[in-house]
Amino acid sequence: MFDLARMPELVRSKAEALGESGLTWLATLEDQVRWFENNWDVKVGEVLSGGSEALVLSAFRDSREAVLKIGLPAEDGLRHEARLLAMANGCGYAELFAFDESRNAMLVERLGRPMGEGTLAVQAQIDLLCETAIESWITASAGTGFVTGAGKAQWLREFILAATHKNPDAISFAVKDQALVFTHSREQAWSPDTSKLIHGDVHAFNALSDPKRNGRFRFVDPDGYFMEPAYDLGLIMRDYHEELRVAPLRLGRERAEHLAKQSGLEVQPIWEWGFVERVTTGLYLLDLGALDEGRAFLEVAEQWIG
Repeated sequence: MFDLARMPELVRSKAEALGESGLTWLATLEDQVRWFENNWDVKVGEVLSGGSEALVLSAFRDSREAVLKIGLPAEDGLRHEARLLAMANGCGYAELFAFDESRNAMLVERLGRPMGEGTLAVQAQIDLLCETAIESWITASAGTGFVTGAGKAQWLREFILAATHKNPDAISFAVKDQALVFTHSREQAWSPDTSKLIHGDVHAFNALSDPKRNGRFRFVDPDGYFMEPAYDLGLIMRDYHEELRVAPLRLGRERAEHLAKQSGLEVQPIWEWGFVERVTTGLYLLDLGALDEGRAFLEVAEQWIG
């Protein structure tokens, strides 16, 4: 049963920070839930954990398990997510059942447990993430309204410059310079002819088990970019630090080569995106105060200069 008291504190605090619009959103949530039950023919259940930009609730529609997401009033992410899920039509992603742009809400298929909560070995997770990413890439054309690879590279470069200006000692000059060089090379390499609509936030907690296919996974919560698919594989390069610590450079290159072989893509773009994402994620975590976690990303990046 829907219980507003179980709303994640992060969602509540973000709503309150919006001022009048957020407070109105909080005050009308119960009415909104009833509207969706009546108009989308769903039965809403409990509040689910993990939401940050939306209230996420379990639901049933025609005896199928679903998830109802009601986005914060100032957030535009659900519109992009819904467009991507509609284009995917269940291939590589949870199926989209309904979307109401005016109410900033969507109803999607409920998948199983996240890969990251299971007991799969790291290499198996890497292989399955790569396999799921390949399945999820969507052929699209320029002008679809999603951020391009050039735009993403520019944003990451600006983030590095701002973060290192704020914290000059966070990374070495060599790591900063290499990351900036790679953002320029990926920006220059962007082309609509080699781009697809990709997930953009691939990791083991965005890959959920597929109830229709034993041992397979599909994605949720895409960011959605129109860019080279190597970016999604660079995100896989970013994670799983412990398996790299014995010989970070050699094992990192081997991981990039493995992903390239599995996907049929070139090694260098995977390597460059992985390096940039490892650096930006580390800097972001340091800024949040998660010092140990941030340094874990950056220590490997230091060893990847070679």
